[in-house]
Amino acid sequence: MSASGSQDMLFFNGIDGATGRYDLPPMTTGELAAYILGAKLPDDLDRLREKHRREAGGLETLGPVDGVDVRDLASAGWGVVFAKDTDPAVMEALSELIALRREQAGDLFRLYSGGEGVAAGESKSAWLGKRGVGPGPANPKKVPYYLLLVGSPEEIPFRFQTQLDVDYAVGRIHFDTPEEYASYAAGVARAETGAGRALARHATFFGVTNGDDPATTQTTGKLVQPLFQLGRQHPDWTSTGRFGTEASKAALTDLMGGAATPSILFTGSHGLSLPNGHAHQLRHQGALVCSEWPGPNQWAGPIPQKFFLAGEDLSSDADLSGLIACFYACFGGGTPLTDDFVRQSFNDRPAQIAPVPFLADLPRRMLSRPRGGALAVIGHVERVWNCSYEWPGVGPQIDVFESFLRQLLNGYPVGAAVEFFNSRYAGLTTLLADLLERIDHGEELLPEDLAFHWTASNDARGNIIIGDPAVRSITTHKEPAQSQDHLHVETRGPAMNSQSPTVPEPVATTSDSLPVITDSASDARPASGNGHQPADLFAMSPPPGLDLPDDYQVKHPELYAAWTKHVQAGYEYNDQIFRRILDAFLQSHRSTLVMYWIVFGVGIAAFVAAVVTGITQQNAPLTALFGGLTIVSFVTYFIGRPTQSVEENLQYVTWLGIIYNTYWTRLSWAVDPETAPAVLDMATAEAITQLKELSKHHGKAVKGRPNLDPTTESDSGSDD
Repeated sequence: MSASGSQDMLFFNGIDGATGRYDLPPMTTGELAAYILGAKLPDDLDRLREKHRREAGGLETLGPVDGVDVRDLASAGWGVVFAKDTDPAVMEALSELIALRREQAGDLFRLYSGGEGVAAGESKSAWLGKRGVGPGPANPKKVPYYLLLVGSPEEIPFRFQTQLDVDYAVGRIHFDTPEEYASYAAGVARAETGAGRALARHATFFGVTNGDDPATTQTTGKLVQPLFQLGRQHPDWTSTGRFGTEASKAALTDLMGGAATPSILFTGSHGLSLPNGHAHQLRHQGALVCSEWPGPNQWAGPIPQKFFLAGEDLSSDADLSGLIACFYACFGGGTPLTDDFVRQSFNDRPAQIAPVPFLADLPRRMLSRPRGGALAVIGHVERVWNCSYEWPGVGPQIDVFESFLRQLLNGYPVGAAVEFFNSRYAGLTTLLADLLERIDHGEELLPEDLAFHWTASNDARGNIIIGDPAVRSITTHKEPAQSQDHLHVETRGPAMNSQSPTVPEPVATTSDSLPVITDSASDARPASGNGHQPADLFAMSPPPGLDLPDDYQVKHPELYAAWTKHVQAGYEYNDQIFRRILDAFLQSHRSTLVMYWIVFGVGIAAFVAAVVTGITQQNAPLTALFGGLTIVSFVTYFIGRPTQSVEENLQYVTWLGIIYNTYWTRLSWAVDPETAPAVLDMATAEAITQLKELSKHHGKAVKGRPNLDPTTESDSGSDD
């Protein structure tokens, strides 16, 4: 969901593979709120409120009771929970993993099967109650903190998993054959006993953009790229990014079992959605749509498989050993039986969206590769909504994602890292429940408030772990730094701005009041502005993010000189364009002001003439004439406000200058061959979006006057 570009419209990261259109069309918050008014309160509301109260009180909320070390299974415990009627062959296939965890957890190991497992229709509260456990943080002496569910979502519902996950670290596996279970168990055992291949501490961030599609543009710019920057700051890890056109299916395939397979992979994209009963739904739902697809405005009809990566696209000899992946995509983790988000306001859509609830095929195949499977995949059940990283009025909010990433990079188990999402779910759900209760008591609330809280709560609930929640990134060394025979840049700009402290903000000022971009205490320099030569600005120091070896200018003088000249020319050209626009505006501005002052002078003169004529000549008609001129002049100047358009245009020219400066600044940083195409694509797309927004604002302001963008006339009365 996004408010950017149109604050009333909500966007979703899901594409209908059968039509090539959005799985849910963009909608207003009012339309969504009409549905929410009929929503039910969560089944586990009291437990969620308790957790939220502990958060608000500053108590420890992430994980089990006090004194438990979540990095040590002997302290936190580990248990495997089978569906009641699980085939014994499946339990036997997991024996290698069970034996390993039994040794690691010791007395806090538990195996729940048969009558101890989860019965059909059993709730989380009922299952815990049989173990003598009520609401509250996990106590490993009663029930282990790490719990691996074994069974399909038909046997153990998604709701059971997400509710149990509020206080426990819960994962799930479900495969079609005992051989696949055995393959996963062996892969985890090899990774944790050192028998597998040695892995480098290498994280990759994969951000898709599909033409002018706003959902993927914002997901990549506001979520994936800032996480990439955070990864690069970690001293023990090497991070790479593939964005825009570089986020192709071929590139993603190479990251999943090919030579480029990292230890940690984070992707942001659309997830494929298919209608209930579609022949390929169980195999392709949740597949990752890559950048080859041009977007819904440039494509009509079914989406061919060349545009997305599904489980069946993985090579038979792919080796994903040790990989932990996180997919930010609709249905990337699984699909429920019914549509949790749409019951009333979109009742023309079927309530049942799949023949059975199921885990996405891509993560399942990743975990069960014969040569070596991934350790875990974090994915989303149902749709993802951009309010998971953005909030109205305050902009990007990615603290939860950053905390999750830091935990993974620092070697915490996946289940402990995902607790940040669970804690957010608890807080948002109690806030939503309070809003619904206030409505029940007759209080009137803005539909927008209700819509954002509803979407955020359901979005936070949907994150699940496919795999053992106790696995962690097991690496042996940092990957050697990439060759620096080229300029390297961390892409930064408006689309990547975050409230996170990992993105430097222009907070200091120099003595001449120019803004200063601060990357560290020792790196402060004036940003570009009128009155300073671009060459001087570039010579002060490299732009933020440039990572140059000390001898780069000596080894590559021609390349360095050419790039410097190109950047200087760009700034100079930008400066010339801006000055010409400003000069052209000021000429008409001065002329218009002179004419308005003449009107004002005529009004004063007419007033004086009317007074003098009335006193000296007693000529009523002549006095009335001058008095009328006075009234017309003052009404024209003070009430008609003819200077309003001049004042507005000054604001728009300033805005236009900011867009120009931002665009050229981002281009000046696009110097890494790996990320430059993506940076250029995103910079251009964002500049076009900002220019359209400027045109839209101008069209609404001028109303009856000539409009820069005629397409805005029809919606000029809508809120912005």
